[in-house]
Amino acid sequence: MPEQVVVDYAFEFRTRVNKELHKRGWKDKDLANALGVGSDTIANAFKQFGSTTNLPFRTREQIRKLFNITDI
Repeated sequence: MPEQVVVDYAFEFRTRVNKELHKRGWKDKDLANALGVGSDTIANAFKQFGSTTNLPFRTREQIRKLFNITDI
């Protein structure tokens, strides 16, 4: 996947998650608690968007499932 595409998807994903967090009155910390992970894990899931290593990828999948994001 070209680097710019990864950057665009990462930005879109973070924007969508932020909108969902705002709707619920949540912060990243609340998201981490809902997923049962640490705040650092959430931060790494966003920073390492193009990564397919196990933890960031699984965390993004959990976020997608929680917020019903199916197109990114």
